[in-house]
Amino acid sequence: MDAILINRTLSHTEVSEIRKMEKGTDYKFFSMISIPPVLSDIRFEPSYITPSDKKQLYSETLNALLEFGDKQVSGKAISEWFTFSSMPLWHYQRFRIFFPLRDLLHELSEIQQIAAHSDKVICFASSKLLWDYPGLPVNVELRFGDSFYKEKTNYGVALTYSFFVMLRFIIGAFQMINLRGKHHLILDRSEKQMCIDPITLRSKPDNYNLSYLLDRSGKQFMVLSEVDIPKFDASSNFRLHAYQFWQKDRISRTIYGEYIFFRAIMSPSLQKEKNRISNKFANSVEVIGKASLTENEKLIFSCFVQLQRTNGYFISKHISYLRFFKKHHFATISCIDENSPSVRCILDAGRAFGATTIGIQHGNIGDTQPAYLYTPADRHNRIMADQTLVWGDYWKEFLITKGNYPPESIHVIGQLRTDVIPGLKDAGVQEMRQKLAGGKSLVVFASQPQPDVNLRRQAAYDIFAALKEEKDVFLLVKLHPAERYAFDYYNAIAREAGCKNFKLVYDIDLYRLIAACHVLITCYSTVGTEAIYFGKPLIILDHLREDLLGYHAEGVAMQATGRDEVKEMVRGFLDGQLKPDASAYESFISRYAYRIDGEAVDRCLSFIKSLE
Repeated sequence: MDAILINRTLSHTEVSEIRKMEKGTDYKFFSMISIPPVLSDIRFEPSYITPSDKKQLYSETLNALLEFGDKQVSGKAISEWFTFSSMPLWHYQRFRIFFPLRDLLHELSEIQQIAAHSDKVICFASSKLLWDYPGLPVNVELRFGDSFYKEKTNYGVALTYSFFVMLRFIIGAFQMINLRGKHHLILDRSEKQMCIDPITLRSKPDNYNLSYLLDRSGKQFMVLSEVDIPKFDASSNFRLHAYQFWQKDRISRTIYGEYIFFRAIMSPSLQKEKNRISNKFANSVEVIGKASLTENEKLIFSCFVQLQRTNGYFISKHISYLRFFKKHHFATISCIDENSPSVRCILDAGRAFGATTIGIQHGNIGDTQPAYLYTPADRHNRIMADQTLVWGDYWKEFLITKGNYPPESIHVIGQLRTDVIPGLKDAGVQEMRQKLAGGKSLVVFASQPQPDVNLRRQAAYDIFAALKEEKDVFLLVKLHPAERYAFDYYNAIAREAGCKNFKLVYDIDLYRLIAACHVLITCYSTVGTEAIYFGKPLIILDHLREDLLGYHAEGVAMQATGRDEVKEMVRGFLDGQLKPDASAYESFISRYAYRIDGEAVDRCLSFIKSLE
């Protein structure tokens, strides 16, 4: 018997082809994604890979990735082969490798299981890495979507971003920035969201995690503002906003990263240095390529090498900031997302000239996130930031015991953006609730761009399906900062689920929504933690029962695995049959957030200034 495996969105032509297959030869049908509505009448077989198998696969993939960097080749660890001066390039890309590698191995496992029980398998594949994978069963035929063969360039985004860079460059060239007396640098790179001023309680677009720190940092602090280069594919988006060029109270102490980078790359000497490092990189690739590697290690290495184009970008960016920090010295450089490659390029360059690098926790940390997991060798080489400021004792303990961080480098200060909570809990709650939901109960779903695209879609579908018939409920979906342009994505899923009693929002401050809502639902977002700060009922939609952030184990959240349980739990909270455990909430806040006292920014500034 032959088999069909679907693991990506199908074209109309492919749907028609599957319809013909269904009526002809005897096939078994499998799907790794939510079954398209147009094929809902076809019987799909259950997956050979169970949720526990999937969880184990993810854990093994992460462990293999961590171990690969420490593997010795010709007397040096692989990570050292790709460390050039002050730039540990392997660690820049390790985080970016994990998710596509994990998804590839999951898809491959499913294919292998189906192939072992079938004469032939036609796989509508999602992972491009399968294209030349040597271990693919011989009875498998891969079908890739059009985007695999031809990526359309979004010239509108390219043009808009080019204009943005030109404006930033011109402003940067004519800025009269006085760096004298500036001892500290704060990186401001996040997508802007609506933030509440803790004094006036008015909203403004700003860095959601660092807004209060940036406002109160003072004359000794310089702000480095930078925007990520967008992707230029058909689904990408990039728009101009006034706040990208003007922050009223910070303009005199803000310098644009685009000016630093694009000014530097015009220099022939930078290109010469980049070529020198690129040649050393190519030599290291040759050495590792000839080494004795297992099949999985070869796959990891292949993923790394395929990131060659972004490696070139990070090399150029790092050299650009080496030049900047050679001329302008700072005692400290502070930021969130300190382990992402675009940030590390800057931090490592500053560290090369004596700056202490400081990472500020901006989200929940778990044992499936490679960005915060290091090996003892990494700790010895001080790959992580010099100092890390965390929300509470739990996170400190996690980074020391599981992340291999040096104990003396972790400091508890609380969560910066909670400083507004004491004055917000009762301010305008009824008005906001009435404005958003009328006389209905307000349920907020905090979405997030989960790396597993299938789970991301399934979560959204289950929420819409669970609440579509609840006449006294209004569902508000708060899009994640990285989902600014995902309105069409969620609207399409809502239509498929038949849900109409909902609204998608992006530019409304999250804390106002939490204060106003009756129930909050998320998967494993930091928003769940913040719902607890407000004493709100919390439901986590956890299809694999992983409880990644321990909400359920701590007794502060109900754990749902599908739409029926979501519906039942929402109804239970709204009808008074379920209630949050007040003592569990209090204990959770003490362990995970230190204090909600409005003084986290004060503690942060005091620590940074102590390093002058």
